[in-house]
Amino acid sequence: MILFRVESGDIKEYVFQTRITPPGKYCEYLRSIPEDNPLYCKVTIENNLEKVRDLNIRSIGLFLFGELKDALIFSSKIYHGNARIYTVAIEEQSIMHIGDMNVLDAITTALQLGLHKNDRDSFDGFCSHYWKKGKTFSPCYEYIVKQAVVQELICTTEECAEFDREYMESTFVEHSNIYRQKLLQIYR
Repeated sequence: MILFRVESGDIKEYVFQTRITPPGKYCEYLRSIPEDNPLYCKVTIENNLEKVRDLNIRSIGLFLFGELKDALIFSSKIYHGNARIYTVAIEEQSIMHIGDMNVLDAITTALQLGLHKNDRDSFDGFCSHYWKKGKTFSPCYEYIVKQAVVQELICTTEECAEFDREYMESTFVEHSNIYRQKLLQIYR
């Protein structure tokens, strides 16, 4: 199984066989978001995900992607192209959860519409849907794992930046030269 890890281009490049563990900074990041910031919805969602499960493994796990296209989109949205993408290997028992990130987007929309205040049970149901491996019509699978081992640097910061430019122009991953080149490289 080929999985993908996206890392900031600001951190040191990993080499083959580097063992990656969760950086443990997600909770710190969430605590730093002020309540008047539009991103504060992430705090509300993560708190509710923890409430319905009694443990939010999202805060202690390492995030991987099941598809290159999803890793590339994430590198563009979060890092604006200043990223690296690696193929990684995992041991099956390292997987803590596999979830559809688009369910999280639906939860965000529900939050923005006030569902968490007006219909708490339905909002809790959305959060439970994520943990029960619920999916959308176009799933974007994230693997939350204990650790992963780097196999190959598949996209350099320059390639991620080029993808970001291409993606911003067309908004279609499949139109990107970088995406097509990397698919051939991975599945050769």
